[in-house]
Formats: sequence, structure tokens, C-alpha cells
Amino acid sequence: MVFKKQDLNEVKLIKDEHNKYKFAQKSLLECIKIYFSKNPTKEEILNNLNVKINDESINLENRIEMTENKVYIILSEDFECEYFEIQSSLEFVEVKIFNRKIKGLLIAARNDAFGSRMSAFVTAIYFAKKTGFKFGFVWRARVNKDRDGVFLEKKENLFEKEFLDEFDYSNVLPLGDTNVLCFKSLTELALKPYKKPWGSFVMNYYIVNKTHISDLDETEYKKEFQDIFFSLPFKAPYKSQFQCAKDTALNLGSFVAIHMRGGDSIETTWYRSFIFSPIIYKYIFPVDLAIFTARHFIEKGFKVVLFSADLKASLAVKEYLKDEVLDEKFFIASDFSENLNAMQAQIFEVVLMSKAEKIIANHSTYSKFAAHLGQAELLNFNTYFNTKELYNAFIIPKLKDIINISSVQKTASCAYAYLIGLKLNISFEEKIRLLNLGLEFDTNNSAFRVMILDEFFKKGYLTRAEHYLKNVINEYYENFISSLLSKLWGTHSTFQSQFIFYLKNATHNTPYISFVAAQIAIFNKNQKQAKRYIHLALQKEPYHELFLETARTLGLKVNLNNIKAQNPIPLYYSAKARIHNHLAYKLGQSMIKNSKTFLSYMKMPYILIALSIAHREEQKIKCNDILPPLESYPDYKEALKEKECFTYKLGLALMKAHKKWYGGGYLVFFFKELPKLKEEFKRKKHKF
Repeated sequence: MVFKKQDLNEVKLIKDEHNKYKFAQKSLLECIKIYFSKNPTKEEILNNLNVKINDESINLENRIEMTENKVYIILSEDFECEYFEIQSSLEFVEVKIFNRKIKGLLIAARNDAFGSRMSAFVTAIYFAKKTGFKFGFVWRARVNKDRDGVFLEKKENLFEKEFLDEFDYSNVLPLGDTNVLCFKSLTELALKPYKKPWGSFVMNYYIVNKTHISDLDETEYKKEFQDIFFSLPFKAPYKSQFQCAKDTALNLGSFVAIHMRGGDSIETTWYRSFIFSPIIYKYIFPVDLAIFTARHFIEKGFKVVLFSADLKASLAVKEYLKDEVLDEKFFIASDFSENLNAMQAQIFEVVLMSKAEKIIANHSTYSKFAAHLGQAELLNFNTYFNTKELYNAFIIPKLKDIINISSVQKTASCAYAYLIGLKLNISFEEKIRLLNLGLEFDTNNSAFRVMILDEFFKKGYLTRAEHYLKNVINEYYENFISSLLSKLWGTHSTFQSQFIFYLKNATHNTPYISFVAAQIAIFNKNQKQAKRYIHLALQKEPYHELFLETARTLGLKVNLNNIKAQNPIPLYYSAKARIHNHLAYKLGQSMIKNSKTFLSYMKMPYILIALSIAHREEQKIKCNDILPPLESYPDYKEALKEKECFTYKLGLALMKAHKKWYGGGYLVFFFKELPKLKEEFKRKKHKF
């Protein structure tokens, strides 16, 4: 059940001679709690229990919750009840009825960073005060910063126990299912039916104003916003950071805060693949522009404090501005919070930032939250400076190694310089240079490859596009297609506007463009169109493994004799790919992969059998494919080395053992061949 014990009233019952329970007056009920003499199953309850409200039987299918011998019938105030009746062939010993003490719950349940969570937190508390609902929250810790991009402490370490007991609904409710408020006024919020049976999620990551809530008193909201946050019952090690930050601000005097946001937008591989989407790049504050902004305000007579979750980048900026540091004009926030843990530092820094005279940021909820806690003027560097000033301020694209920051930070600088350069109509050559440089820093980020091809298409350089795409498909196929077709949060497609270039330029003379067009058609669920494009691709590249595989997936029977190849040496994909498709390599690879844990080790025989069967079936399908000799591939010599690697030889040894299983082949494999292989490759590695 969602509601806590303290959220409900027990209703007094009057039982009449007909076994009906009556109320002194009509009531909206939250739940009926029935105590059975034994622990029934849900099936037994559904088959043997009938609950009538005002003589009408109710459907129990989605209303039952069970704990041992207690069964809860969740009514969610759906019925105005005058009396009810329970009919059951199962023996029950007690019945209790509950209604709500409160209208419902307003639940803050975001799963992102501190600023966004606290915006929803504080707003939910304010709305609860205004409407008679009860505030509650759902909290999921994010303790692996390398994986999640941000750090959020566990709730039991962050908040006082009494607060958790009263307001924490994490065990009974999920995270919120929207990214915005789902009501447009407080009046609408209070109207039944509520957005959820128990009330509503409050999911704003932003600071609310009248455009979001039409009957909001903005002045009162801002004042309450500050009071609510500073009264939150954080545990002492976190609460104490409020005063520490205020004392630090007092010692600093007047200062400008720069929030160099990056976080998950550039640190997380998935988000970084959307770096050219306005939804993602609006969160980025490149290091180069942070340096430029700091110098600008120092020249205007301000002290500057740089805030960033990327300590390496902060230290690099500090080193670059060492003269300003010596003059005590430039500081990094981590200088003041170096002895704090990650969560303490976030609280300290958001309060310190709130004491600034100005906050310079890109689209950052953290900085907006800080500005709302204090009186700071919030400025976006994109509108404060003009486009030419920003473009000329970039350092990394000109001198790539001059600042000691991570490769992904350098990638972000290149991407941002490119996007700003588009507004200034920079040359084609400069655009390609910036994109290639970004790719140099982040080789596996095929978003840059997609943009390079976009520039080729826009200039009409089809031959260059085809040649470039050929290399991309043969080297980075899965990575590239994933970038081109992926959707952010399942809805936002960064590169959809570029699909048309592939579709309209697909011909038999551009097989790689045609192949990508086929993938786009499959993505668009247009099988007929996909078949036409893959047929075009196969006319010039009839032996390419990826093309053939796509044709098979589409249900096409490929007759290579009817397709005239234009190349004297047909390309399959690569010789290395052919070797990797050998059963020996597959078996060796699977054995290595499944030897990491005891559980996977126990499953290994079944996995290897399934893999062998799948390989045989695959070969049956491909038996009519005419493949060129391995020697015809450019990487033939390199591919031969794959046959000498540990993975291949391990699989080959297992295949030999299987052929002689009746003569103890597996015993020979485990006690002779396997140790011998390990020793051989250990010697090679040591020699190398």
C-alpha cells in the first residue's frame, strides 16, 4: 500500500444483523484491511472473496495487496461508501477500514543531479503547503560517479531518520514518469480525479513560474523556496555546509561565479554520442570559454570563482590563469571544499554560488537553483557575449595540447566551436578540421563521422562521401549506424534531418550510401524501400558480408551469378572478419568470456553447444555464397596472425578434443593442451 500508517484514519464500523458494515455517514475509503486465519494465495482470494459496496460487487483483480494473512483491498477513494459487505468462504477474523487524513501525496521523484532533484523537492513541499496534500519523495542514490556522471548520496546517509520515516516513499512508489509538471495550475492539481490514484508526481527540473503554473504567486514561491531548502533536515555533516559556505562568501566579498557544467553530457558515452543535439550541447560550458569568461570579468574588477564537477579541468584552468590566481582574483570552488566528501561539496558549492553577484552558465539547473536561493543575476554566456567573441575565444581547436584536460573535454570544445562556427559561416575546410580534431580526441564517437558526411553531402561531394563512408562502414559499422539512428530518451533523433541525403543519393554507383539508406529504411519500418536500396548496394559490392547479411535479414534470396560485380576483386568486409567468423575463434572467444565467474563457468558447456549449432545453421544459409580467397583481401597478412592468437588456438584445441571425445579427448584438452597453450602464450607475452 502506498500510504503510511500515519497518513490514514481508522474508521469505526457498525455491523448489523445481515453481516453488513455501516458508517455513521457516507465516506470515501482508501482501503479495507482483512485479517484471515490462514495465509491465502491471491488466486484463493479472487475465487473466494466478494466485496460489495452499497450492494454493488467490486472487481478485486487490480485492487489486492497481500502481506502474510493480511489482505488490503485498495479503494483509492473511488467509492462514496454508506455500507459494505464481505462474503468469503475463507475464514477471516477481523476487518478494518481506513480513509485518508490528507488529500493525497505530492511526490518528488527525479533521478538526475542535485539541482534538478532539489528543484522538484522544494517545489513539491511548497505545493503541498498550498493545497493540503502531503509532500513525499522517492530517492535513488547514484554512488558510482564514473558510471552515472554525477554523485548522489544514499538517503539514509543524507537525511535525518525522522524525515525519512515521515516522507520517504521510495519502497512503495517508482521514480516519476514525466520530466515536467503534469498540471498547469494549483487549482487543476487539487481537482479529482488526481493524476495518480494517490495524488501526483512533482517532476520539475526547472524553477517554476507563471508560464508553468498560472495561479502561482511568484514572489511568495521564491521566498518560500529559500526557506524550505535551508530548513531541510540534512544530517549534521551536510547541514553544516550552509554556514561554511556563507562564511566563505563573506571572506571573498563580491564575486562572479562561473558554472563550467559538463557532467554526464560529456562524461557519459551515451550522452556524448548526442553532442550535436541542442538538448545536450546546451548543457556544455567548454573550458576555453570558461577561461575567456573569467578573464573578461576579472578585467572588469571582479573576483571570479569557477565551479565544476570536473576537478582536472578546474585545475587546468587554474594553471592557465596562474597570474590571476597569484593576484587573488581567480579561485576554484574545490579550493574551499577540498576536505569534503562529494555530497558535502555539492551542498557547500550550491550555497556558495548563491552568494555570487552574477552567475555565468549555460543551461544548468544547478546554477538556476543557486540563483533562486540567493539574489544573484543569472547570465548565459551565449547571450552575454556575441558569436564572434565566443568563436575567437576557443583555444583547444587552435592549440590542442596547451591545456591539460581530458580528451572528452577537448572533444566538447571542438564540437562547440563547430556549432558556433556554423552561425558565422566558417569555411568548409575549417568545419572538417574541427570535426576531425574532435574525432581524434574521441575516436569511438561516430557522431563526428555523421557530421563530416553531412558536410560532404551539403557540398555535393558524393564521391568523397562514398569513399569516406566505405572506410567508416568497414571499420566502425555498428558504432556509426548506432549514432546515426539512435534516439535520445527514445524520442529525439539528432540526425533524422540527414536521412534524406542517403535516401536521395542511393544508386548502384554508391553502394555504401545505398547500404546506409537500406538501414534507414529498416529503421523507418519500410521493408519494401529497404530491399530496393540493398539491391542497389549489392550490384557493385555483391560479396560484402554486411550487405549480404542485410539482404538475408530482409528475406531476399541473393543469386550472385545474376549480379554483375564492378570490382575485379570483390570485397567481403575484411579477411580478419572472415577469420573471426570461424567456429574455432567463436568457441575460444566464448570460453574466455564465460570463464570470469563461477556461474558463467557452469553454464559454459550449454553455451558452447548452442554456439556450435547456431554456427552450423548459419553456414547452411551461407552455403551458396561465393566468397573470394582470403589472399585477395588487403589485410590478409594481418588476418593470418589471428589464427595464431590464443583465442583461435583455444577454440581449435577444443574442436580437436571433441572429435576424439570417445578416446579421452576432453581429458587431454583440460590436463595437457590447455596448460600447454597457457604456458606458450605466457612465454610469448614475457618475450614481447
